[in-house]
Amino acid sequence: MGVDCARAWVASVEHRQRDVASPLVRCVDAGLADGSAFFATYAAWTAVRLGVVGRLPGAVRDLPSRVEGVLVGAWADGVVAGLDGDAAGLDAVGEQFVELGASIDAVEAFAAASRLWSTDGRARAATASIRRARESLGDSDVRTPGLVLSDDAVPLTDREREVADLAADGLAAREIAERLFISRRTVTNHLQHVYDKLGVSGRSELRTALGRG
Repeated sequence: MGVDCARAWVASVEHRQRDVASPLVRCVDAGLADGSAFFATYAAWTAVRLGVVGRLPGAVRDLPSRVEGVLVGAWADGVVAGLDGDAAGLDAVGEQFVELGASIDAVEAFAAASRLWSTDGRARAATASIRRARESLGDSDVRTPGLVLSDDAVPLTDREREVADLAADGLAAREIAERLFISRRTVTNHLQHVYDKLGVSGRSELRTALGRG
């Protein structure tokens, strides 16, 4: 089972996405057949982390009732949320991981939630999930295939991105206006649009949303 999980990780790192799901499904099937709920849950959670949860057998829905331990239970809850396309559920699981000190699992849960929110057209929710992911990651330089935190989760226009970047750098509205040769009112309007899209209320939150804080 461990070999199959390793193969899935290697395939993901090498960007062979079509080769990721099959070894994980084999690992899940083997764990379920052998009565090893722990390994089945680990493999299924890995499928969520690597974006191939849709290939898992329906039996993984029973994992929350078959596992013991808080961390493994959170993995199992994350599997069900991922299988259901439940972004809010993945955000909730991410918070469980935060409380457990499982920061990498937390970041990956929030990142998966953000992708689902974005797919549903929920830009502000997607940004909120990315913000929680970045907060959970902190200063860590750990990177895995599941730690893809897209700056494009929320579509900003080119001008909105320019204004947002300058505001995050600490420039006042007047300075931004002078830099971009636009009026101060236009800067203010663009910033308000950015705040609305990103679900933030001020510059400090803007810095975090843009990965600066």
